[in-house]
Amino acid sequence: MTRLHFDPQQNYDCLMCGRGCRAGWDIPVEPEVVANLEKRPLVLRIIQEQGPVFRQVEDATFIQNSKDCPNCRLLAEDQLCSIHRELGFEAKPATCKLFPFVMTQTPEGIFVGTTYYCTATRQNHGRNTSVHEADLRVQLEHGAPINKVAADGLVIHNRYYISYRDYLGLEKELLTRAEALGLREALAQATLGLACVMAELPLLEDGVEAIGKKLPEMWSHPAMPPGSAGRQLRSLGDLQLCDYFKFSLERGKWDEVEAALYDGTPFALPHYSWRGTLAELNALADERFDADIDRYLNHLVWRKALVVHPPLLPSLLQMTMLPQFLKVHAGLLAHKRGHSVCHQDYWDALEEAETYLVTHGRNRRVINELAVEVMLNMLRG
Repeated sequence: MTRLHFDPQQNYDCLMCGRGCRAGWDIPVEPEVVANLEKRPLVLRIIQEQGPVFRQVEDATFIQNSKDCPNCRLLAEDQLCSIHRELGFEAKPATCKLFPFVMTQTPEGIFVGTTYYCTATRQNHGRNTSVHEADLRVQLEHGAPINKVAADGLVIHNRYYISYRDYLGLEKELLTRAEALGLREALAQATLGLACVMAELPLLEDGVEAIGKKLPEMWSHPAMPPGSAGRQLRSLGDLQLCDYFKFSLERGKWDEVEAALYDGTPFALPHYSWRGTLAELNALADERFDADIDRYLNHLVWRKALVVHPPLLPSLLQMTMLPQFLKVHAGLLAHKRGHSVCHQDYWDALEEAETYLVTHGRNRRVINELAVEVMLNMLRG
């Protein structure tokens, strides 16, 4: 029997808030689920009241939603799933049954994590996630969606790769350093050290190359700048912030954001009713969420988030920069709402990070890989 690993620090029991059903995600629906639901009075009633429940994209079927109405068509007014209530849990699509769990198959077994988009997860509400093991095993038997990490072929950057065993050595050293320095500084050291190794290697136009034997030198690489790795990477954090907000603006506003990054001039973020310099943007960050952020980062490392969406180097850089993004974004939300920053602002910032940068990652690849190229060019001189 495949071993299931559960984070001893992570709790979850559903609060029935319905947030995941209002996120506007593309929820795939299995053919047998569609066949079962299409003939039910529930679906026929929703079709009459709201329009089509499903939409077809090539050979796949999804629950109908739109940019203007991101809610699942099957979400009732009381924020509960109408399928679950009227037809039972087993009638739901596999993705819905699994939420908020995120399962990753590795050579060590399956690591069962949770998405922090979920209210109960980010508030650490309820019992330890291990109490759900029996239900999750049933879902696995019925084809629950699962991430898979290969024993070999974990891409670092370009065409260079390592084995999963090599990654475990990197993770072990990362966690050892985290005990002494804190996880954020340990992540920064891993990011900068691995980048130093990569900066020395030639660009591969074809073929691939394993560099697992080079990993030990990343922690004391001679090209590593002295002092805190976190401080060394701060400018890249600013770049990622600007890139994230730049992509949310009209193309004509991009130059203003880039000028703010390099010249220190003011720029505007109309969605947050804010205008100022990059230094003023960073001044919005509030340190009171540090403990919450550390719990989040620890869970991401634990559930193998660094190797679920390779390449590894952009994933490391993203995790290193998440604290700055979360604190600044929480400050922006408080500014928009006209109050002092509070935990609800942080939860909403975390929801944004989960949707666009991390677990559900709509924009993650562009922002992180651009920042990696800048970092490597800096190290190459």
